[in-house]
Amino acid sequence: MFATQVYLVNQCLKVEYPHLSLCLKTEIEDKIIRAGRTSRFNQKITSSFQKEVARLLVATGVDWVREYVVDGYTLDAALIDLKLALEIDGPTHFSRNLGNPLGHTVLKRRYLEAAGWKVVSVSHQKWEELEGSHEQLDYLREILQNYTNLKVQEI
Repeated sequence: MFATQVYLVNQCLKVEYPHLSLCLKTEIEDKIIRAGRTSRFNQKITSSFQKEVARLLVATGVDWVREYVVDGYTLDAALIDLKLALEIDGPTHFSRNLGNPLGHTVLKRRYLEAAGWKVVSVSHQKWEELEGSHEQLDYLREILQNYTNLKVQEI
């Protein structure tokens, strides 16, 4: 995990502060990249929450790309041409007491926004407040209307 964290911080430094030359030396960065390619660091687990949201994303009629990778970060769903990232954030992304996003989630969002992406979070808490798949689908359509000019399917 340490190598992955160092890699992501290095990527953030490159995007946010390129003028400060705070990045790792090339040979160290190469070693971290090689370590990140091992299966140990590439295990992706899709939660039941992500699967549920993904099922309804199909119903919007928009071609979402699932598990799209941007500079070491995996986006849960993306509209690549529009640079819109939909992050399906379960409870592990938030503090228990206040419900604030945790550091790794904040860093990911900050990096993606600095790289020109619009990031929208679908939090597990908001999702659970919606009553049934019709309200959940309406919520996803609302996100699309707020962040794109796309017409979404009415079902």
